[in-house]
Amino acid sequence: METLPPELYSKIFSLACTDDGTTGYALSLVSRAVRRASAPYKWQCLSLSGPKQSWKFVRQFRKLKNDVTPPIHHLFLSTRCACSAIDNNAEFLRWGELQDMVLRFAAPTLQTLTFVSFDAPYAGALYIIKLLAIPFPELVELTIRGQWVPIHSITDTGEALKFAVGTPDIGVLSAAANRPQLRRLHVACRQSLYSDLMNDLICTISPVLTHLRISILNRGPGREIARLLHSELAARGIVDWQLALNWLALDETVSVAGAVTWPSMLPRSLQLLAVQSPPPPDEGLSNVFQSLYAINILKAIEREAGGRFLFIPLHRVRRYEYADARADWLDRISGGLGCWGGKADDEAWEGSEEPQARVSTQCHCSGSAPVIRRSASTLTKLFEAVKQRHS
Repeated sequence: METLPPELYSKIFSLACTDDGTTGYALSLVSRAVRRASAPYKWQCLSLSGPKQSWKFVRQFRKLKNDVTPPIHHLFLSTRCACSAIDNNAEFLRWGELQDMVLRFAAPTLQTLTFVSFDAPYAGALYIIKLLAIPFPELVELTIRGQWVPIHSITDTGEALKFAVGTPDIGVLSAAANRPQLRRLHVACRQSLYSDLMNDLICTISPVLTHLRISILNRGPGREIARLLHSELAARGIVDWQLALNWLALDETVSVAGAVTWPSMLPRSLQLLAVQSPPPPDEGLSNVFQSLYAINILKAIEREAGGRFLFIPLHRVRRYEYADARADWLDRISGGLGCWGGKADDEAWEGSEEPQARVSTQCHCSGSAPVIRRSASTLTKLFEAVKQRHS
């Protein structure tokens, strides 16, 4: 290391620390010199799952001097570790306080944020409200996954709001100016795609989105959602008013858009809308047919939209869960499409390979150290590539 100019190994460390934080942690254990040189980059990309990991991180950044603050550009934050990421899990009583400390520390430099909650609906919604109360001046992309998003609580000065943010002052919550750079939003929740709640949520977070994805968590056939989407996209001139369906089991082979009589859900600035289909209904042959009919409408929209609509089939019977959110986040920070890439079918999921930078998906809530997937040979190649580029 002594033979390399500082700007060279700084470049190497900045390229190496693009996983979930494990490489930065490993570099800090190599030597004092490497720890000092890699310190500004160790938290560039950071994944925190559950109270234990999050409290450990809070203790670490509290020890930092004010003039030495490593920036966080990409953050994955889950209220639960992998082994307990199950909906309706009992909430950790101090999570709101813990979440607030982590996000306020990261907020000034944060560019992408994935926040996933598996708490009871009311508690999870309050955590999302707390998140929206924080200014993120550099945030470009946001994923929120929770069971319930009661956005009307933002304009409510009752006890729920006081519990959520500690103040009845609601001005900071609803200000899209808190997120001036935000252009990509992914919402995964049980709310209906076309509802006052969803409309308010999108407008509150940012009215100038270019990319919007909705992942529907609640079970149902989804036929009405598909029809409403067709109508709104047809009114925008993105698809035709009539769409031919590849459908042989029912008499209807054409989807006809209706007049748009509701407040538009889609911002005028939108360039891409992505929709993940809801989980299939539990039972009932009629519901199954309705679900297949809705899927056919969404596929027809995708065919005709010229790249402005993306239909994402459900992965088997699983909704958008912890593993999905974390895999999308890792893919995105590695330069991939993340949640903006379509999966054609189950085989596409099973055949994909993990990037080398990823860590194992085993849970580390017991305190064991994470397993580092990036090998020494990979880092050696990275050193050589950067040296050649600057020679």
